[in-house]
Amino acid sequence: MQAARERTARHITIGAVLVVVAGMLVITVLKVKIPEFPMSVGVSLIVVLTLIALAFLAWFSHVKSGAPSVVPLPPMVNGGL
Repeated sequence: MQAARERTARHITIGAVLVVVAGMLVITVLKVKIPEFPMSVGVSLIVVLTLIALAFLAWFSHVKSGAPSVVPLPPMVNGGL
């Protein structure tokens, strides 16, 4: 169960980072193509996208550190019969 949670967290975190990079690329292209594009809007969008990626990274580290402790198997009852 924990391995599935870690895989899911890793995939979502990688996706969040890719979305941030794509967003930064789009904002850069907008700034180049449209010179009157306000820089404050671009910076605000980049900051918001970066905060979203950092939130997913924090969640990923929480999932990784929250691994359940190993629980010993219960003793066999009646000699395993």
